[in-house]
Amino acid sequence: MLQISDRDEKKILEETYFEKQENTLLCGQHCLNNLLQQEIFDSAVLAEIGTELNRTENEISADRNTFSHVNEYGFFSSSVLEVALNGLSLHTKTLKREWFLANKNYFDNIEGLICNKSEHWFCLRKLGGVWLLLDSKKDSPVLVDSIHPFLAGGENTTTMAIHGLFPSCVHEKKIKEITDKYRGKRLGGSTEERDSDLIRAIRLSKFTK
Repeated sequence: MLQISDRDEKKILEETYFEKQENTLLCGQHCLNNLLQQEIFDSAVLAEIGTELNRTENEISADRNTFSHVNEYGFFSSSVLEVALNGLSLHTKTLKREWFLANKNYFDNIEGLICNKSEHWFCLRKLGGVWLLLDSKKDSPVLVDSIHPFLAGGENTTTMAIHGLFPSCVHEKKIKEITDKYRGKRLGGSTEERDSDLIRAIRLSKFTK
């Protein structure tokens, strides 16, 4: 992890888009929007996805009313989150502890994770080269030294890596401006920024095939 000053760490946290969970559950909604660093999904859209999944799966199941991808309290299943992300050309890979231990370098090219622990959704997102824990139950984002504790998993915990090119957002660009100076370089022009975006797209495209 970059050695960032307390002052710049505070700036990063202030620039990070963050939705905090209020009275209703809706942790899945907050997880997705925090991951994407912008408000893209609302409860109505996710509920519609869940209802359609329920209808489709119950139609082909001998045991009707078995599937429940959304409930009255605002909880959404992993399938709902996956379908929502698929609509943005983002795809998920569920991680197994044994596989993770044998493929640690795989995560060099991952920029987002969604996790479910005891039916609570939260995410981790890499922004400007640093990882942030974005948990709607917490008061604010948290910079983390390592994502390995979240990858190893545990009882009642599921972790999914996100593959694909994330939508651009102003929050990521502002955080990158802060962290670039810690790498001894700062991209200074629109041409360089476009080149950087192209390299990033090529690097990530192999995971979407």
